[in-house]
Amino acid sequence: SNEVTFLIDGQVVENPVNKEFGGIINNYAIRELQVLSGTFNAEYGKAMSGIINIVTNEGSEKITAKVEYTSPMLNSSPYRKENALVQDANPIYDKPNNLRLFYKETDGLDVVDPAFPYEGNFSGFLSGPLPANLGSFFFSGEYDNENSWLPFGYAFSRSAFSKITFPVFTNKLSVSIQYSDRNTQRYNHRYKYLPETQGHWEVTSTRYALNYNHVF
Repeated sequence: SNEVTFLIDGQVVENPVNKEFGGIINNYAIRELQVLSGTFNAEYGKAMSGIINIVTNEGSEKITAKVEYTSPMLNSSPYRKENALVQDANPIYDKPNNLRLFYKETDGLDVVDPAFPYEGNFSGFLSGPLPANLGSFFFSGEYDNENSWLPFGYAFSRSAFSKITFPVFTNKLSVSIQYSDRNTQRYNHRYKYLPETQGHWEVTSTRYALNYNHVF
């Protein structure tokens, strides 16, 4: 994965630490996605295993919108309940405090304390023309709160994308902003009795782009 070049509207977007895709882009913001796994032109470069090129959406000629909500809470996990693991053959004993450690459910909603404290995925977009036919706008976003099916762990992510497009004679000028923020905690069996000591990760990304498309 660290030998792939990721492009959004021709701009390289990668995590400088591990060279993977930098940030999150929601599905509504994607108009076209190209995967070049074989031989590719020299214009791309800096890639050994392929190119993933994303072309983003633009505004529509009339107002268009969609809102969607999906929830993972239809089936509850048997492991996310208090003392679900106390029947272990070798329970952990806290010698300094002379206590036996019991498993207690950890809810990511309490750890991250999000602005919208509900589990599930909220996504949507709004698109349409600008006043006085100056151009068009497009906005999309995704808000996801998801606890792990395992005893603890969570993955909370937020992403937003907006683009304003202006026609310039036969050419086109566009300004776009992409933002993403992801909070995660992975499940590790060694930390099942002390989940608060397992690592927490937070990755934030903001991308600004100004594109001018000239047609010869």
